[in-house]
Amino acid sequence: MTRSSSIVVLGFLASWTSVVAAQEAGAPNHAAPAAAAPAMRTVAVLGYEAKWIEDPSRRKEASDILATVVGDRLSAMDEVVAVERADIEKLLKEQTLNLSGLVDENNRVRIGKLLGAQFLLWGSGFKLGEQIYVTTKVINVETGQFKGIIAKMPADRDLAAVVEGVSDELIKALPAAVKALSPEKAPEVGPVEMLKRQLGGDAKAWLVAADEEHKGPPVIDPAIRNELEALLSGAGQSLRSLDKKDARSVLDGRRTVRDVLPDAKADYYVLAEGFSEFGKRLSQDLVVCVARVEMKLVDAATGNVLAAGSADARATDLGEHLAAKQALRKATRTLLLELAAKLPPNQAGDAGDRQPK
Repeated sequence: MTRSSSIVVLGFLASWTSVVAAQEAGAPNHAAPAAAAPAMRTVAVLGYEAKWIEDPSRRKEASDILATVVGDRLSAMDEVVAVERADIEKLLKEQTLNLSGLVDENNRVRIGKLLGAQFLLWGSGFKLGEQIYVTTKVINVETGQFKGIIAKMPADRDLAAVVEGVSDELIKALPAAVKALSPEKAPEVGPVEMLKRQLGGDAKAWLVAADEEHKGPPVIDPAIRNELEALLSGAGQSLRSLDKKDARSVLDGRRTVRDVLPDAKADYYVLAEGFSEFGKRLSQDLVVCVARVEMKLVDAATGNVLAAGSADARATDLGEHLAAKQALRKATRTLLLELAAKLPPNQAGDAGDRQPK
């Protein structure tokens, strides 16, 4: 079992000094044009039929693994919000449907609407000669139109290789398929662009202090901190990280941020703690890990908790640590966006006059 705990303290510092200096000097204050954000779509992977496998029990196992891994891989894309596999299976059970029942297009569309999905993925694979072909239908729930994405590989490949091949092909081809099936309308935004809008137009400098402990074999890089840094840097923020010792002492209450950084002027801190652990082994090569991350957003000047929440996530990968880290990153992404949306608008730009506790 792998179990990890993570503590993150984030304070973001307003960079008003450089802005005011530029204005006093008469320099125009032009924001750099933002890159086009990928549209975010809600996708549900209903299932696959591994028809190239003759044994019924092995076929069902392979079909379940393929659906689970494809969903987990797609959920890591900025363009995609994947419906949790557990929610899909629960709804199918409630509707007394199995894979054979989903062959009916009307059933698929009905399930998609109940799940709140904009697009459904439904696939099957078969063997032809010395090749395995896996076709995934991408179905627009609203219009019923669909496009097919085909992955082809040698028939002697094991299940892990087939799953990887199908996932890679989908990640490459899904954005174009979704775009072709989408009616012209104002696009939804991905998590990085969403974070940009929530934080406002003025770039902030973020202080990141993270401590992440993994029980078991050592893990090289921290998942929660890496996800926070990826999102914040993508949203145009500047970053600074404390070392492990300082971060731990802040979380334990032995020191304050001012003790660690006397000159820091921060608006907020985000304190996050998470753990991941082994869930189950799907096959010889694939494992599932689950994770939970808890965060609270604290006003640095008053010490008041402005927002708090938690998120659970699961992920499937070829190794236990890879799956655990992916699950932690998914939960972290969800919480950072949720908490940033709750920031009081009138507090987002006055960090220069605020002193952290």
